[in-house]
Amino acid sequence: QKEVPADRVLRAVRSLDQACLSLCEGQYMDLQFQDQMLVSTADYLDMIGRKAGALASCAAESGAMAAGAAEEVSSNFAQMGRSMGMAWQIARDIDDLWGEHGDGITPSNVLNKKKSLPLIQTLETAKVSVKRELGAIYMKRVLEDSDIAKMIEILDSAGARQASQAKAQELVDQALSALEGVSQEGMDALAALGRWAAEGGR
Repeated sequence: QKEVPADRVLRAVRSLDQACLSLCEGQYMDLQFQDQMLVSTADYLDMIGRKAGALASCAAESGAMAAGAAEEVSSNFAQMGRSMGMAWQIARDIDDLWGEHGDGITPSNVLNKKKSLPLIQTLETAKVSVKRELGAIYMKRVLEDSDIAKMIEILDSAGARQASQAKAQELVDQALSALEGVSQEGMDALAALGRWAAEGGR
């Protein structure tokens, strides 16, 4: 069994420490966004980069460091992990809204008015009348199943699901393009991981 040099272990611990801090920051931002009607796509991506991207980034970077990769290569793996984690979070957002939930219960993220990419992109690009419809739903103190159904109908009309899926795939493509010098076998495994992330871990 190959021992990992102490300096690499220290770097990995620092990476984990930073990832935990970023995760807490992302969770705080996510909760804060619940009380805001308008959240920009840029702010959302920043939030999921911290919340979902940080731990995946740390895992990928630490693995590269333990394998003896150069610092630049480890950094590339960190970026790859972050993008994969972000793609996974977007896919989970999509699944919360359009997925088949066998228990028939609407996911709490939707009922709690968590801001998802399909909603955010629609509020940024839709006509004023559509924004008002969505605003009327989100201003309600408690969302009913009929409100969720109406919201999904609006998002469908705006092409929000397809736009969000495209963003998730874009992030996966970015993740894979960040890597150089990886064997074909390794790239095949990472491409499979990318498909898994873009499908929300299914």
